[in-house]
Amino acid sequence: MSGSAEFPRLSMAEFLQNLQRLAIGGVQWRDLTDPARAAMHSGFLRVTTLELIHADFRSGDEFFRLLCSFPALESLILDHIIHRDSLIPEPQSDTAKTTLPSINTIRFRNIMCGSKAIIDALLPFCSTIVLLDVHFLGHPLAALDSYLAISHLITTTGGSLRRLSIELRGSLHKSDLAKAFLHHWDVSRNTNLRELLLDIDTDVQPFLQRMASSVSCNGYAGVPSRLEVLDIPWLISCSQDLQSLDNLLQHPRFAYLVRLKSVVRIRHPSESRWLASLVRLNPTTEMRNKMDEDIGNCQKQLSGCYRRGILELKELYM
Repeated sequence: MSGSAEFPRLSMAEFLQNLQRLAIGGVQWRDLTDPARAAMHSGFLRVTTLELIHADFRSGDEFFRLLCSFPALESLILDHIIHRDSLIPEPQSDTAKTTLPSINTIRFRNIMCGSKAIIDALLPFCSTIVLLDVHFLGHPLAALDSYLAISHLITTTGGSLRRLSIELRGSLHKSDLAKAFLHHWDVSRNTNLRELLLDIDTDVQPFLQRMASSVSCNGYAGVPSRLEVLDIPWLISCSQDLQSLDNLLQHPRFAYLVRLKSVVRIRHPSESRWLASLVRLNPTTEMRNKMDEDIGNCQKQLSGCYRRGILELKELYM
């Protein structure tokens, strides 16, 4: 920016020193010049929300140091963020001597292969994370390292985590990885978890059974006992035995549940995309009757939850 005697020259960081939300897209951090990196570490001191889109870091430590340059940071949104191995070793930060921002919200969008180092770099911030929103995308094998890192991140948040959202998309949606994720994921240390969203197209009953047990799969006692909201969009479509699931949800471990949310789907027989989009807004009488019938059946099979007044079923015409 140009300046004058009356209006002195200001750097971009100085000009935006009161900025609270910052979004940066398409940046290859490894290619930034030293002055550009210094500007990132000295400016934007009041930013509370940072969104990084399609950013490429040469190390997890480089990503960690960037986050620490935002002392007021509370919310972090990461979309297609990856780490590529660098031939030049990066100095490692001493996290014990570093003043960390109190990040309470992290939203992952489109986690892919190469995200592990980025996810691991977030571990020092776990004691303040309240909300964790995770969206996986890609091939199951490509996401395996990221899946393991996310599982460890969830565990490390411990009692600070209140809301957790897991969404698997792409070829992951019906893959064996989705089942493995539920089988190995242990939320027993997240003792203050209040809301749980599982947008996974597979049967979650084995996972809920493990939540209800007194001891977790890894031997840790104390599974979430005050869970209030359980949102499973594919529950109705994927559960093999809703009556058995209903009995499970009457377990004392789910006594604080105030909302069980799911979706009832009715698909139009036509394969026409144009017609399908039309019936979403104006479903046929036959489809409405079928919806009423299916919702009634769900209420009967989930009678315990229905009597408690916690069952919330959303109608979706396709």
